[in-house]
Amino acid sequence: NDVQVNLKAFSPFDSENSDNMSMPYAFYEMTLENTGSEAADASCAFQLTTGDTPKYVEGKGFNGSNWAIYADSDAQDAVVTVGNDSGFNSTGELNNSISGRTNKVAVKVNLDPGETAEVKFVLAWYDNSEPDWHYYLNFADNPGYFAQMGLDNFDMLKSNAEELVDNMRNSNIPDWFRNQIQNTLVNISNNSMYKKDGRVAYSEGEWTCFGTMDQMWLARQIITQLNPFFTWRELEYWSRTQRNDGQIHHDFNTPVENKAERAELVAWDDTEHEDYRNIDKWVDLNCALIISIYETMQIAGNPSTEGILNDPDSAGMTMLDYFWPYMKKAGDRILTQVELYGSEEYPYTFDDSENSYDAGGNPNPYNASLSAVAYKIMALIAEERGEADETAKYTTAYDNVVKSFADRYLSDNFPEDKRVSESFFTGQWLSMHLKLGQIW
Repeated sequence: NDVQVNLKAFSPFDSENSDNMSMPYAFYEMTLENTGSEAADASCAFQLTTGDTPKYVEGKGFNGSNWAIYADSDAQDAVVTVGNDSGFNSTGELNNSISGRTNKVAVKVNLDPGETAEVKFVLAWYDNSEPDWHYYLNFADNPGYFAQMGLDNFDMLKSNAEELVDNMRNSNIPDWFRNQIQNTLVNISNNSMYKKDGRVAYSEGEWTCFGTMDQMWLARQIITQLNPFFTWRELEYWSRTQRNDGQIHHDFNTPVENKAERAELVAWDDTEHEDYRNIDKWVDLNCALIISIYETMQIAGNPSTEGILNDPDSAGMTMLDYFWPYMKKAGDRILTQVELYGSEEYPYTFDDSENSYDAGGNPNPYNASLSAVAYKIMALIAEERGEADETAKYTTAYDNVVKSFADRYLSDNFPEDKRVSESFFTGQWLSMHLKLGQIW
């Protein structure tokens, strides 16, 4: 009947309120436009098969143990009905009687010629099979609560999502790169976890490790600019699980055979847990903590920990006050690794180190270049905080690794093999990215 339909589906995005983008819901808006010359009725329905028989919620939709669908419209005469009878196919309305596990939520509107109306659906879910798995378990015991929360915030969250996507699409970078960025954003929600007690972690797709430090590097560059709350919370987790010898862990769960068990993360302060591989030689993990905290402060400033960090001992601190002791332990660990695995001929570079790109290759120059950035950051912050001994220690380390790296790799003996997934100039790139200047 000359009614055009356009679907816009979106995920929740709210840079001001992390809770709004952490709930179990998804959003669907149907824009209906009457392009004809006569008034027309139009109705859209969302059908779902649920694990149990849900309950009818008058004027909204249905709510079951694990799934809910609520609907609304900006049209004043909109009618929301629920059921599984055949009436929808002829009248666009249902009988509001639920039976069985397959049901629809329908929204019917009347459109004058040229008129448009928005029909809104919120799909919400709920899973309490593991009582500590999901942050949203702090809020309610049924999906209907979240479906209503979604309806209440629908327009705001849609506007936020549109702004984010429109700004990306309006960029002058090539189309293929814009597409790649948006495809990458999808994986952040697929491969992230926000526990009931506030632990945040990211995974690497199909693998059983959850919370891998190298995935944090990738997620952080996006997440910090979208909502730094999650970055601070994850950095707190990395810091509080730092080994007693200063080594930063690679992952947050012990090795598992069954992938379904990978959501069992270690406790906030489990410092000595086993990683999926021996990480004693993995220098880049310690560099990553230092560099990540610095980068986050460049983007998000140095705010109070109040309302952000989960550690009760952080009260009254700034972020730098809180993280600085962990950064110093990580820096000392790098220097210990220099002693254990370093080169006598080229001081502060490595002969026998490893890193989180575990595909082989030659991680030694990669680790040395990363350490230069970490040393420079440590020296800058130590000087700012008036810690003369720390400033001198890391200034010496920086000067030595810069010279040794150049002597070892930047003459006529630059290695041409064994690079695999590491870049020897990662430190150089990060230094420029962090506005620390050129190293070599």
